[in-house]
Amino acid sequence: RVGNKAPTVQPRAPPSLDAEDREHDEQARALREEIDSLASSLGDLRARALAALRLRGDGSASGLSEPVAAAEVHELEHALQLEELELARERHLLELEESALAQLAADTRVTLERCAAVHADMLAAEADVATSRSELARAQFLLEARQMKLLAELRNIYPIQRGANGEYAIRDLELPADMNLRDDDHVSSALGYVAHLVLLVSKYLRIPLRYRI
Repeated sequence: RVGNKAPTVQPRAPPSLDAEDREHDEQARALREEIDSLASSLGDLRARALAALRLRGDGSASGLSEPVAAAEVHELEHALQLEELELARERHLLELEESALAQLAADTRVTLERCAAVHADMLAAEADVATSRSELARAQFLLEARQMKLLAELRNIYPIQRGANGEYAIRDLELPADMNLRDDDHVSSALGYVAHLVLLVSKYLRIPLRYRI
């Protein structure tokens, strides 16, 4: 009916990908901490190498022979090179991780924008459906009112009464149970009224008849 309220549209929030972003941020932070630790170790090795070089330059003061000092310097230089290579590798991994994180963030923004667009389209579609239902209910009400008016007019055009003898009459033409009691013109006119009434009722109510009249 027209008085019925349209269903309320409840908005639903689009999905979020913050958890995945936080996970990648934690991985990048752990990788940075590992690189900082390697850089600190590399600084210690450099300090030890410089101390060994000073000892090599002044072997008499330190009490170390030149071959021993050279071997220690060579060992420290080798360890320093390994640490520098490891640090370079870790920095490269960090760059790759940050690049992947940036790409993921961009993809996440695009996905969220698409989800927001789909969400907006869904809300618009739900609003259209609610409007269509309201219009359909109004049209159904008007159709039923029109049908009732037409049936009332048919009742006035083709009044049907029941006589004292129990027989029915349409427009004052009696339809007896035994058709032989009336002349053919009387029976044909009464049956014609009945057939026309049934045909119009079927048309107004949109109910197809099993047999054509």
